[in-house]
Amino acid sequence: MSEQPLISGRGTCWKDKRSPNTYRYYFSLGVKDPKTGRYKRSPTYTVRCKTKTEAKAAMQAKLAEINSSGTITKTKKPTLLASYCWAFHENRDTELAPTSYEREAYDCRHIEDLFGAFQTIEGLTPDLIEETYAEARRTGKYKPSELVRINAKLRQILSNAVAKRIIDRNPCATVHVRRPRNKRESLTIEQVATLCTHLQHIELTAEAVGTLVLVYTGMRKGEMLGLEWRDWDPANKTLKIDRQYTNDHELRAPKSQESQRKIPVGETLAERLQSWSAIQKELLASLGLSQTGSTPIISDIAVEQGVPTVCHMKNYIFNHWFRDFAVSCNLGIYEPNNSTGGKLYKGICPHQLRHCVSTFMLANGSDVRSVQGILGHADPNITLKTYTSLVQQSEIKAVKGYEDFINAYIQRSEK
Repeated sequence: MSEQPLISGRGTCWKDKRSPNTYRYYFSLGVKDPKTGRYKRSPTYTVRCKTKTEAKAAMQAKLAEINSSGTITKTKKPTLLASYCWAFHENRDTELAPTSYEREAYDCRHIEDLFGAFQTIEGLTPDLIEETYAEARRTGKYKPSELVRINAKLRQILSNAVAKRIIDRNPCATVHVRRPRNKRESLTIEQVATLCTHLQHIELTAEAVGTLVLVYTGMRKGEMLGLEWRDWDPANKTLKIDRQYTNDHELRAPKSQESQRKIPVGETLAERLQSWSAIQKELLASLGLSQTGSTPIISDIAVEQGVPTVCHMKNYIFNHWFRDFAVSCNLGIYEPNNSTGGKLYKGICPHQLRHCVSTFMLANGSDVRSVQGILGHADPNITLKTYTSLVQQSEIKAVKGYEDFINAYIQRSEK
């Protein structure tokens, strides 16, 4: 703080044309600067409100505060949201995978586009954030799914600002954007057959084996990427799941206790796993490495200081391969992305293979408990709610069967 003369004037207030619902004001101190000959004035203050009347009320409150304390607090320069977003992003280039880093750059552009280049972090309020999202929804500028991502990234960035004591509270903490309920769609049996046929005619690689595991077991992608050879029991033909490989490149426990399970494997997948084990063993030997129980089944080779090491395949590497493979099977396409100048993939995704397993198992008469165990759902209700249409079809079939049974008995009795 620095001692300055008390304020005698009412001050000057104006609307900031660059930021919505923003007013700025300052006070004249009534004395001239001996060096410049101009009247001294207070620092410029910023207030977030909708009308000038509210801004003037804030001015009077500030004036009373200054006159009662006898001092003027020189406020620090406000932090621009857009600049802080980009600084936050640039500091994470070594933390994120290339695809995630690129995606975060899009989020920063969207935040800057929504709130403007001159919006300050200190000026953000929950109401302003919600109003901005509402306007984006009304104009169709961003899809609901995009607003979910933008809000999550904004909350993360503002949490960082709280940690650095730029602001006291995160204004985004109480703002919730409803995630759109996407319809869970399974592939058709024809699409699955196309996928498997193409997999039989390409070179057996880690990515191809990973896709086969998803097709035949329905496990989650992170669970598949976390598999190691000690999890494969060729004698009993089972795969044990007790870990998952996450997007931050760490091995962690599965989603729930029920997700730790053993999945039976059919002859087709068992044969492919055995073939891949031999291929991988030969590949590692050529690099001076050995295959052990802790060697990832879905593996990749990393080179550190000129020394090759075997590691779990990263999520984005598998995704890139899967998209290219789906396009080669005519199950996906790449379209120009006008907003980024790159290409946009539209087609099947790995998680749909999980829905295939459950859909076809339930459709072929498997009981819900068995499907729950294979998928690793914590509660059978999750299985029931996720695949409601199939359960309803089963219920309709059961009611019709019971009705036919009664009618058949009545017809026999009448004869």
